Amino acid sequence: MANHAFSLIELSLAIMLMSILSLLFIPSWRHYQQHRQADLAIQTLEQAIHAAQSFAILKQIPVSLCPSFDQHTCQQAWRDSLILFTNSQGTDQPSLDTDIHEHVPLKLQQAHLYWRHFGNNHLLTFDQHGLLNHDNGIFYYCPINTDPHVSRALVINVTGRTRLLTQRNAQGRLIGPDGKPILCP
Repeated sequence: MANHAFSLIELSLAIMLMSILSLLFIPSWRHYQQHRQADLAIQTLEQAIHAAQSFAILKQIPVSLCPSFDQHTCQQAWRDSLILFTNSQGTDQPSLDTDIHEHVPLKLQQAHLYWRHFGNNHLLTFDQHGLLNHDNGIFYYCPINTDPHVSRALVINVTGRTRLLTQRNAQGRLIGPDGKPILCP
């Protein structure tokens, strides 16, 4: 019976070929992961916005959505997680833990989320009719690596409707509703 084994040259060639393929594959995998994380963050945010609006209409009470790092208080940075709470007093913080109805983890690792609108409030509040307590606004998803192709922008109007901006310029930057490129802070 003949021995069927691989020679050292055949094994070396196989290892070299696998190394070359992995060098080609890893950057595209990272790029895919960055786009997937951006899409997931925007989808999670959009679902939380619609949940807050639906809860306000269903219960006929004002409901707010804000960023939180401890799942009990609101903060300024939209990074770690979101809380949805009953806001019958019209404050910028939940008064009791019983007012908090939902906790939504964001877990942004390689990006920042910014909320820009007219006014200085860091939370979204829907009244009992499902309308926002201020004008339109935009959530910006900005990657830390500053790749403009990974950035996202979610527009929300006073009725609570959301839409994702998709138009980009030649440099890959998103074009805002005003026709100007959106620059991440």
